[in-house]
Amino acid sequence: VSTQSTGKIKETIEDVVGDRQYLYVGTRTCSLHKVSLSSFDVEAHISMMLPDNENWTLYDILLIEDNLWIAVKYKSLSSCLHIMKCDSFDNYQTLPLFVHNDYIVSMRRIGEMCLITSTDGLTSVWSIKTKSMTHSFQDSHSSILTAQVSGENLLQSVKSGFSVFSECDFALHKTNFTLSKFIVCEELGHIYGIDKAAQDTIRCFSSYNFVHLENLDICYTINKVEKKQFYNLVLHGNKYLVLATRDCSLLVYNVKNKCFVRSIPNAHTDLISCMITTEDGKIITGSKSLDGTITVWIDMFDD
Repeated sequence: VSTQSTGKIKETIEDVVGDRQYLYVGTRTCSLHKVSLSSFDVEAHISMMLPDNENWTLYDILLIEDNLWIAVKYKSLSSCLHIMKCDSFDNYQTLPLFVHNDYIVSMRRIGEMCLITSTDGLTSVWSIKTKSMTHSFQDSHSSILTAQVSGENLLQSVKSGFSVFSECDFALHKTNFTLSKFIVCEELGHIYGIDKAAQDTIRCFSSYNFVHLENLDICYTINKVEKKQFYNLVLHGNKYLVLATRDCSLLVYNVKNKCFVRSIPNAHTDLISCMITTEDGKIITGSKSLDGTITVWIDMFDD
């Protein structure tokens, strides 16, 4: 395993997205940094000019074609969306839009629409072409933890199950488990998620009928005593589950062979707040530490 890092950001990293050439790194203080994937230098950065700036926090970025969709919150009272072109760092302009009265937990793309969901169950639907909201819908279930897309459906993690929006209605699927974070593997028809009540366990469900697949549960134990507490997860290529733990370790699990293939202890000095993988097999991580380090992990997969 080899790594590349940049520690030039010097702020707490909240999210990172990337294309083939650049990473776009968002920090808690509403700064954006454009990092070259070839030289790993910070080529440009901006501070988002917001009124009453110290009370705003950036916490989510979605890259759609050549635009960054950026979610910021104000004192946890409301959330706003900013849309910015990736090539406009030298001529900084964003389109600020009021979105929700609560904390945004997900921004997901389905076709030509972007679905933005907040904890109170409100989802606003935005046209990617016009960058305007077309309509919204309200889930009767409050306290949405996170959401993902499966096919044309929006899957929301709620207490003891999933709330699934399809066409124009919600359906509740009880599983008796609450997931703090989850991802969908379309090829295998599986959902993998961190059990909110037992964070040393990754639960697996069928993405077709939401049945709990007990034989596919993953519980990683060190010396059969010390259990890892999982904090974050992403999927790479429908084959690998990349897991970050609360003790800042980085793990790679082969979901087809049902085995761990990499374990990197102390990958960062603080919680790994964001992770993405690239088409050529790199894992990119950022942590909540104040040093603002982004690390690229190479040769983490076993093929």
